[in-house]
Amino acid sequence: MVQGFYVEEVEPVQLAVKDLMAAFQNPKKRSGISGSDPFVIAHAMASGAHWHVVTEEALHNGSADRNPNIPFVCNAVGVRHVNFLDMMRMEGWKLK
Repeated sequence: MVQGFYVEEVEPVQLAVKDLMAAFQNPKKRSGISGSDPFVIAHAMASGAHWHVVTEEALHNGSADRNPNIPFVCNAVGVRHVNFLDMMRMEGWKLK
């Protein structure tokens, strides 16, 4: 539920974050997704296929054992990711 600028954390999002951190964060190596990244991906997971994650990170060929980035994790969990320019095109934004 959106109230103003912030989005409330709901249980499905919290559970998804827990799963993402377990799968894609390695506390021994300090690598993997962290900060707001798992929350953004979890919101997209919990909100349905019409949600996309907007990121400027490029997909790295690698594995979850190394340092997975947002596109890698999104692909692994079936969430679509786009860059900012593609999001503008999808939304039909026109710059004057």
